[in-house]
Amino acid sequence: MLFTASFQATFSLGALAGGLVVDRGSPATVMLLGGLTAALVIVAVTTHAAQRRTWPDR
Repeated sequence: MLFTASFQATFSLGALAGGLVVDRGSPATVMLLGGLTAALVIVAVTTHAAQRRTWPDR
């Protein structure tokens, strides 16, 4: 139940942030920010993998 609630909250916050960016900018800005977010995630995962840690750390 908690996992489902946190998943839905994440979707809601993402939709809210995207809507605010579209209202103040343009759809192209949303795509640019989404691409930058994806690039940051790739950097974070690659850095984590380079440290040879197990996922998740306990």
